[in-house]
Amino acid sequence: MDPHDPVRRTLGPRAAQQVADLLAPVDAELARRYPGDPGTRQPVHTVYVPADAFTADTVRTWGDQALAALDAHAPDAASFAAALDLDPALAAE
Repeated sequence: MDPHDPVRRTLGPRAAQQVADLLAPVDAELARRYPGDPGTRQPVHTVYVPADAFTADTVRTWGDQALAALDAHAPDAASFAAALDLDPALAAE
């Protein structure tokens, strides 16, 4: 190999297959544990808070604000169900 040859930035087909073979059991276990998005709605909300704004009581403060919003805009199961287009019986649970 000439020291002036450019550095190769990709794996060759054989090396790529060796890596894939080594990772196959891990990939299978990952697929078993986390089969992917079921396509249904999921109750997940991601919030990004700048590090300088985060304190030990950030979660409590946001939770209190969320509960206050529910009290103001959906104080009972029927209004909550109507706001989210849910079956009122489901919201009552």
